[in-house]
Amino acid sequence: MEALEGTKRVVIENVKPQVNCGQYPIKRVVGEEVEVTADVFGDGHDEVKAVLLYRHSKKKKWSEVPMRFLGNDRWQVAFTPDSMGTFEYTLQGWIDHFYTWQKGLKKKFEANQDITVELQIGAQLLEESAATAKPGQQKRLRKWADQLNKPGSIADAVALATSRTIEPIRDGI
Repeated sequence: MEALEGTKRVVIENVKPQVNCGQYPIKRVVGEEVEVTADVFGDGHDEVKAVLLYRHSKKKKWSEVPMRFLGNDRWQVAFTPDSMGTFEYTLQGWIDHFYTWQKGLKKKFEANQDITVELQIGAQLLEESAATAKPGQQKRLRKWADQLNKPGSIADAVALATSRTIEPIRDGI
């Protein structure tokens, strides 16, 4: 496994708008939307997610907006400055291991393949996420992990695993 260390990375390039590679600020008026686009991709076939983080330069807290995938590695998002002054923005991307697992599970289930191991992997991903989650979230994540480890029916387990309700807590940001 150590041979793979460092190979799971996300690249963000061709960020627009920018002036002279970010050396100078872009200009907008208060209330005018800033549309940000970028190429965001990772090595391999894992699913990638991305967000835009922005803030007024006088504030410490960043606001986060999920980016929308347009296709062919292109992502888009917009934010609107709500006051005068300088705003900063940055993009963050990561490999979404849970979403990658969900897509693979769904494909195998639809192909009538044995998914026992995939359900165990999903339960493990939820348990790992529960270890760093807030107490209220821990209980919910562990309950879902138990349902995947001991499903009443495979179809019910897949329905739970691929629903929008179930998602581990992402660390960071």
